[in-house]
Amino acid sequence: MVATQQQDQNSGALQRIREDSSAKKIIDTVEALIKSGKNFDSVCAKYSDDGNKAKGGVYDYFTTGKMVPAFNDFSFEKPTGFKGVIQTEYGFHYVEVLGQKGSGPGYKIAYLTKPINVSNETDAAANNAAAQFAATSKTKKAFDENAGKIGKQSLPSGEIKENDYTVMGLGESRQLVKWVYEHEVGDVTDQPMHVGDKYLVAMVTSISKPGIPPAGALRSQVESLVRNEKKAKQIVETKFKGNTLEAFAASSGVAIQKADSLLFTNPFIPGVGNDAKFSGAAFNSEYKGKATEAIAGTSGVFSIKVENISAKPSNDDAQSIKQGILQSQRMAIYRGADALRKAATIKDYRSKFY
Repeated sequence: MVATQQQDQNSGALQRIREDSSAKKIIDTVEALIKSGKNFDSVCAKYSDDGNKAKGGVYDYFTTGKMVPAFNDFSFEKPTGFKGVIQTEYGFHYVEVLGQKGSGPGYKIAYLTKPINVSNETDAAANNAAAQFAATSKTKKAFDENAGKIGKQSLPSGEIKENDYTVMGLGESRQLVKWVYEHEVGDVTDQPMHVGDKYLVAMVTSISKPGIPPAGALRSQVESLVRNEKKAKQIVETKFKGNTLEAFAASSGVAIQKADSLLFTNPFIPGVGNDAKFSGAAFNSEYKGKATEAIAGTSGVFSIKVENISAKPSNDDAQSIKQGILQSQRMAIYRGADALRKAATIKDYRSKFY
């Protein structure tokens, strides 16, 4: 290497030490000497500014991307034995490729990002398609059938409150919220609504009145509980048999696990969580020294054998109990204040202004 710039050891900045024209004359001399038969090592020792000149300028095998781009490309793109001059930010180099190993094809990849803007034609086509859908989907049955024909899915919004500014899955959609509260069950938007980057056609499918919600509104919450209850019953009847922990483990193909130092104030069990039935059985002295019958818990079916119950709380337990009592008192006070608020006649008219 015949250097034109050198890196400052303190700042890391490159500092000019030789003009390009002078360096080019020296590297031309180097090239001519080696072509005339001069030993590479001796020429390197005399002319090179590189730190490895004592080794004849030899670099051991290195991976691609380790050297500056021009040096890297020459080393990996030229065949073994090839010699030539390149220029980098450090100066001019006379390079010979001595060997290559373990190489494979490499690829240079560039990314070009451009914003995708909706054309007037595309916007008009989407608007027209949505308007046609709205005009032909005036019943729940027609709404769902037409959605299926064009490969769309009818998405229930969940509960929408009068002062909401967003609807789940749509983001900010105050226009839709106001429309919902101005219409009745079965109404469909006359014209598509522009929400974000979408055209939306909406239908009011149900209205929840004050008081106890109808069964349909609670189905999603109750369904999982009923499903778990049915699954637990099947497990108990088919694959969780025995009267000892070993028998239960063998019949169900699971390992026996040990829950150490279960606290009454925080009955969390790794792999189980906070299961009230598990905790209740764990602190029941009747189960001490024997396995319980199969118990259907929140997250699965289990049987436990209680080894020991300590009724004396530690200092930490006492503090936890104290904090729990204080918290319950605070909640009681809060609920009392909330009861006063509910007893008052307050009407919220914000939705009429925003």
